[in-house]
Amino acid sequence: MMKNQIEKFMTPRLYALASGIGRGASLADIGTDHAYLPIYLAQNGIIKSAVAADINRGPLLRAEENIRDFGLQEKIKTVLSNGFLSVDENSFDTGVVAGMGGLLISEILKRAPRGKRYILQPMKSSPDLHEFLFLNGFRIENETLAKEGNKFYNIISVCDGEKKPFKPIDLYLNDCLKEDPLFEEYKKHLLKKIKKKTDGILKSLNPDTGLLKYFSALSEQIANY
Repeated sequence: MMKNQIEKFMTPRLYALASGIGRGASLADIGTDHAYLPIYLAQNGIIKSAVAADINRGPLLRAEENIRDFGLQEKIKTVLSNGFLSVDENSFDTGVVAGMGGLLISEILKRAPRGKRYILQPMKSSPDLHEFLFLNGFRIENETLAKEGNKFYNIISVCDGEKKPFKPIDLYLNDCLKEDPLFEEYKKHLLKKIKKKTDGILKSLNPDTGLLKYFSALSEQIANY
């Protein structure tokens, strides 16, 4: 890879993640894969250092090769790690946990050091991740959207906060998203997903009326948000 070519590997999802990283941050990128995100951030002078971590040796070897190609060995270190377990908590102030399911991100956060800022991007089960955040004292600082093809991605910035009560709608939408250019399109996407679920319930021999009522109320709240 040539030094000026990192942009060709960046996607809308990765750019959205990058936009949530504060200038001068020390980064820990969990599930780094090819290390494109820390390479982009380091090359553009946004971060002062990074730890690129992955649970699998294969992706980590690819990351190390890419980091060498860009001459960023001094700024980006790699570590084989299950979540944050082998990452020195003093080496970062901002953690990225992206490109995996919301339930797995929740499990990783259970064992992550507190007092840090985290940027989270679930590939699925976003409502489950939001529920985990509310129940475990994480405060959502900001949330944005990215879209690739027909797929939407939530990019959630969190820090320490307090456990707080929540309503079903809070697991899907919040006021941060109202400012996002993709907001109205995302609402339509959510409504289509819920309709698909209700259609599936209605096809069953004994439809769960309680669940149908829940999704009906949720659809109305999303449409009017």
